[in-house]
Amino acid sequence: MKILIYNWADIHGTEGGGVNVYVKNIINHLATMGHDIFYLSSGTKYTRDGDIKIVQDKDYNKKCRCFYIVNSPVLAPAHSMFKNLDAVFANQNLKNTFYNFCMRHNFDIIHFNNIEGLSLDILDLRTKMSNTKFIYSFHNYNTVCAQVNLWYKEYQSCEDNENYTKCVDCVIPNDLQKELEKRICTQQNNGIRVIRYLYRHYIKKFFHAAEKNKNKTIPPKIEYKKSHQLYKDFVGLCTSKINKNVDYLISVSERTKQLVCNRGIRWNNHEVKYIGVNFAANKHHISNININSSDIALGYLGYMRHDKGYFFLLYMLENISSDIAKRIHLHLAAKCSQSHEIERLENLSKRLASITYFNGYNHKNINTILQNIELGIIPSLWEDCLPQVAYEYVCHGVPILVSDMGGAREISDNELFVYKAKSICSFEERLRYFADNKEKLNTFWDKYNTPNTVEKHCCDLIKIYTNNNCNS
Repeated sequence: MKILIYNWADIHGTEGGGVNVYVKNIINHLATMGHDIFYLSSGTKYTRDGDIKIVQDKDYNKKCRCFYIVNSPVLAPAHSMFKNLDAVFANQNLKNTFYNFCMRHNFDIIHFNNIEGLSLDILDLRTKMSNTKFIYSFHNYNTVCAQVNLWYKEYQSCEDNENYTKCVDCVIPNDLQKELEKRICTQQNNGIRVIRYLYRHYIKKFFHAAEKNKNKTIPPKIEYKKSHQLYKDFVGLCTSKINKNVDYLISVSERTKQLVCNRGIRWNNHEVKYIGVNFAANKHHISNININSSDIALGYLGYMRHDKGYFFLLYMLENISSDIAKRIHLHLAAKCSQSHEIERLENLSKRLASITYFNGYNHKNINTILQNIELGIIPSLWEDCLPQVAYEYVCHGVPILVSDMGGAREISDNELFVYKAKSICSFEERLRYFADNKEKLNTFWDKYNTPNTVEKHCCDLIKIYTNNNCNS
């Protein structure tokens, strides 16, 4: 089959988080299975002329032909368009460019891993492309939440948007023009960048006068709209176009499916398929647990972000009872750019038995980091669909203690390893139980749902791609 994988992020770059890792994995394995794989991104590359076009990039691992859309009127990621959602609804030039590209290559499958970077009317092309199936995977909540993560004002999970009135002031918007200028500059070398800077700032009036006379496809500067109707219309349009035009829907966890469907996405022809992970092939549960010690070694791997629960985890460790705190050895792997955060860790280390800090992690040092961790912590404060770090823990033999937010709790059905998010009491109760009963950490594996390998996941995808009667 000829398969187009869509994701907003440049496959050769570092943006896109776990979804970019995921698409790289499936591209490699689908190509190994003999399929003809293409990759398309959009919403990140811009030029001064503003012409919408699709440019071929260098191949990925010689297994996939890569392309990107230049000058999409929809910037990515979706956060960039939070106050300009009407530009996301439709764009005929972008739609035509996408359609012509698809007709030139005659794809059997287009697998959207998001719609960020594209206008929603592109999904309507399904009616003109009778020989092509549209597949859509929910890796986040963008289609039912303009903020993307159901995360209100950067501090709490959004369970009720109060008929979209809370959406209006949820996110501080980008200055769209400045964002475009920045992205245009990243496409130019340093010498040209300096010239452009001088040109823009010292001949600015002339520049803008000239540009006004051009038929630009880059979104013009607009006044931000303060109306809940904009967000209501966005979600209504997303859900209706997906429900009408997409052949099969895939959610990466049961919780993700429940949340998007409760907000308007259809339940039928919609399957839960847990992603495949490379480490799943390990198939071992090597225990790092020291039963003879009354201390407990905790691990946090990921980002220093509020929604991931990092800062609240520190707050909990700063406020749990001192008798349990002094038995905790914290192993922390997260990139830090703020010196005061290191100071906070130094102060916290005075309460805990020890803190071992790594400035981030990758697949080269993950074994070293995890070998001394007895219990991984996933302290999500948002409905995280299913973080890859959860799989990285368990595939290296480390059980995880998770908050009751998101899909990570689906890796094991043992409720002992779930605590109530934002509850210091619930968190401390679980830590104390496991510190006093170290052997109970091994019960995690009694109800463990073994992760898919990438190969198994790709086999599941092929079944969906080729199945004309897929219902769940």
